[in-house]
Amino acid sequence: MLRAVKQAEGTTMTRQAMRFCERDPITNIPKLARLIERGTDLPNIQRFCRQAKALMADERNPYRSLILRIFNEIAPQVRRKFVSNFVINSGIVGAEQAMRNGRNLGVNIPWAILLDPTSACNLRCKGCWAGEYGKRDNLSFDEMDRIIF
Repeated sequence: MLRAVKQAEGTTMTRQAMRFCERDPITNIPKLARLIERGTDLPNIQRFCRQAKALMADERNPYRSLILRIFNEIAPQVRRKFVSNFVINSGIVGAEQAMRNGRNLGVNIPWAILLDPTSACNLRCKGCWAGEYGKRDNLSFDEMDRIIF
C-alpha cells in the first residue's frame, strides 16, 4: 500500500514539474534542477541536476536544442511519457538502482542496451554499420528475450 501511495505521489509531482517546465523550458528546467539538487542527498541525482543546469545554460549545446525541440515540437502526451520513461525512470531512478545493484553484485550494469533486431537497412548512412552487413541478419523474438532477460 505504501509503495502505491509513493508512486501516486511521484506521478502527481512529475505532472506538476512537467507543467512547470512546459511554460518556459529555458528558465524553468534549471530552476527545477536547482530545487531537486537541494532536496536530495543522492550524489547521482545531484550530478544529474548540475548537468541539466549546465546544459541549459549553454546555447550551443546540441542537447539543449534537442530538449527545446522536445518541448516545442512533440505532442504533450508523448513528451510527458518520454520524460517519465527516459529521464525519470531510466536516467534518475533507474541509474541509482543500477548503481546499487552493480555494487551489490560486483558487476557493471550498463545504462542502456542498444539492440538492433534487424540489419535489413538499405540506406548506407555515413558511419553506420548496418549497410556493411547482410540484409538477412535478424533476431527472432526468442533471441531478443534471451539477450534482454
